[in-house]
Amino acid sequence: MTTWLTQPTNASNPNRFYVGATSVARAVTGDGGGLGTEKGGIFGGNDVATLAAAATRMAAIAGREINVGCETGSSVLDKYGLMIVSLSTDGVQGSRNDAAFFFGNQTPAIGWGTLIQVGDSSNPQPLRTTGSILAIKGAPTFANGIDLTGAGSITGNAFASPSFNVDGSGNGRFGNPVTGFQLAVRKADSSATALFAGTTKGIRIGQGAASSQIEGVDNTGTGSFQPLVLNGSTLTLQSNGGTNAIAIDASQNAVHANAVTSTGQGGVGYATGAGGTVTQVTSRTTGVTLNKITGAITLFTAAPSTTPTAFTVTNSSVAATDVVVASVKSANAANTYVISVTAVAAGSFQLSVYSQSGTASDAPVINFLVIKGAAS
Repeated sequence: MTTWLTQPTNASNPNRFYVGATSVARAVTGDGGGLGTEKGGIFGGNDVATLAAAATRMAAIAGREINVGCETGSSVLDKYGLMIVSLSTDGVQGSRNDAAFFFGNQTPAIGWGTLIQVGDSSNPQPLRTTGSILAIKGAPTFANGIDLTGAGSITGNAFASPSFNVDGSGNGRFGNPVTGFQLAVRKADSSATALFAGTTKGIRIGQGAASSQIEGVDNTGTGSFQPLVLNGSTLTLQSNGGTNAIAIDASQNAVHANAVTSTGQGGVGYATGAGGTVTQVTSRTTGVTLNKITGAITLFTAAPSTTPTAFTVTNSSVAATDVVVASVKSANAANTYVISVTAVAAGSFQLSVYSQSGTASDAPVINFLVIKGAAS
């Protein structure tokens, strides 16, 4: 059947749809089925193409071919190869299955190698280079995109492209990396292999010829560097294939497996907040208390003596195996003091002070720090 539109129809025509052929199937009664024993099926059309056993060396078989063509010079608002439209009277969903497209087989059919195929190696490709295989338009809201959860198992890939795939076990691979990982990414050496970004900050993961990096960056991944925090109940940094290099416990104690050195001018030491100060009263033999790992002790104001005088510093940071270092920070320029640590015990250490020269009354300040030690 052929339908031709050779001139515009009446201007008052409210329905301007022209159909080459229509087949309608309608049921106005049930077919004797019951709940759980449903009977009857209504089909608007049924195309059948078969090859008998003697039909060999055939080039193709298709149940139906739909051809669409808009000649050069024509114009059209909507162009579809196939439209499936629910009628305005459609108000009931299928209680078992409800789908616009259904693919099925009769037993014992061999089954399809591909259910939906785009293009082949013999004919021009049907999709423009700027086109999409699947697109959503009209901003709808729906529950799922592509739902494969009903599959019993997926033995190959759930999704695959030349440089990306997710297999049936949920393992993702980007850039054709090696297998064996839950998530694997491969890219030419670059500091910008992966970016996890928020509103203002992000984490950039990359690698160079000499090292791999984890960096705190802005949300573009290419702008300014940002603070980076690694957090956990405990933290362990390893080197050399799994050897613990630095272990940080829940109390913020860091244990280094080997030497701690500094190549910069800042050196190695205690930061602001670790230290404290205390002033000696009564005499230069009076003990003081300062529970800090480092600090400054201001001695009692008096004239120095050439005979050593000792006093005890009570300090809960000190263990018997620790090493205490002390030095004179300031004093009267006329006096030359000698300071020494004469005893270290759990919770205290003893300092001895005397003057090599000078007798001017002053209140010298002594700096000290505790270096944690061990006897085993």
